Amino acid sequence: MLSEEILRLLAEHTNDANIAADALAELQSLAYVDAEGNLLPAGEWALEVYRLWLDGDDLTVWGFSIEQEEAEVLKAAAELLEKTAQNPEDLPTFPRLRREMIDRKIRQYKALLERYGRKLDEMPEKYRQIASRFAEAKDLQRWYDDNFELREALYSLESFALIRTTEDPKGREYFVPTEPGRRVLADQETHLRDVSATAVKTVSLPQRTFSAPNLEWWQEAREQYLIGSQEPTESGCLYARLAAQGKRWPHLSRYEMTVFHHIPEQGLSVDEIYAELEKRLPRERIRWALEKLEARHLIDVLPDGNVVETEAGALLDRALAGVPEGFGNPINPVIVRLLKALAEVGTLYVKERKVRILPRNLKEAIRRSGLPRETFDNALEMARAAGLVGRANINEGGLLVLEALEKMQPQGSGSLLEPPVV
Repeated sequence: MLSEEILRLLAEHTNDANIAADALAELQSLAYVDAEGNLLPAGEWALEVYRLWLDGDDLTVWGFSIEQEEAEVLKAAAELLEKTAQNPEDLPTFPRLRREMIDRKIRQYKALLERYGRKLDEMPEKYRQIASRFAEAKDLQRWYDDNFELREALYSLESFALIRTTEDPKGREYFVPTEPGRRVLADQETHLRDVSATAVKTVSLPQRTFSAPNLEWWQEAREQYLIGSQEPTESGCLYARLAAQGKRWPHLSRYEMTVFHHIPEQGLSVDEIYAELEKRLPRERIRWALEKLEARHLIDVLPDGNVVETEAGALLDRALAGVPEGFGNPINPVIVRLLKALAEVGTLYVKERKVRILPRNLKEAIRRSGLPRETFDNALEMARAAGLVGRANINEGGLLVLEALEKMQPQGSGSLLEPPVV
């Protein structure tokens, strides 16, 4: 027999409360405690049932993801920043970072071609097509821009709070690795690699009471050095902590937007998503879009292969419902920082579902955003094009983005939006 009263008595007994003799006898008859009143294995499990009945099980599994290309950009930004002690012009602005990445990619693909020669079919698939284009390229700067998306990588890094767009005394935009970003760099120093949300879930999921990863997830985690022979590695623990404690900012690339728009709120299977989109997008693009969407807590990919939107995902879906597919970066961390800053200096009109901003408060919004004026203005233009901001207000779409921002954060991270209310 198991009842609320029995569980309550067992909890009181283990907390050193003096329960009635007949109540203790009943616990002994159920083999929850022994003759001396010590807790038995059945009693331990009964107490776990009572804890779950009172508190519930936390069903949220937080993800994290970084692609190797993004790790390379993060590393280049950190190394350029260190060089500024000798040469201030090495500040990792976008143009300087782009030049650095072009040089690094040229060296990388020259080495690959020297290693494989004409046997390109033996080269790893992820490098093969780009190496073939490199061998034929006459303009290597254009080759880089056509094959690598530096701005996209920076947005993605900032969406996981690994890098931050900021301003130097001259008003220039540049990129600073954060403390979590430097922890990731220290880990990537040993194995520069992709880390997927799927692999990180394999470390995080067993911490949930009623869940376990499937075999494919486990194998992926092993390949990414997140799991050793029996338990998580130091890398696995690092990324699980970043997943459970790190900040997230809404971001969707055009590929992620396409995949995101095809996931209904009630869910769809991974196989169905591939079947619908493979004629339009490369399979690897679809796979990484799913990884990023889950890592940002916009979708949840379940062990049985089904995909459902999270509460944050449903909010962002509503916010961007009117944005056409193909719109480049319809939402990114810089736009969200702008929205957040505008909300902080504006006044929320609840009935109208708008935040109005007086022109005189715009300068304060720029200061609060931490963005250079030019970056702020560009983000404002993009937010207007996406239908998130009007002439002097944040509209309902922008407010939904900010609601999604709060829902994307782990519990205990605190509110990110507290505008005055009218």
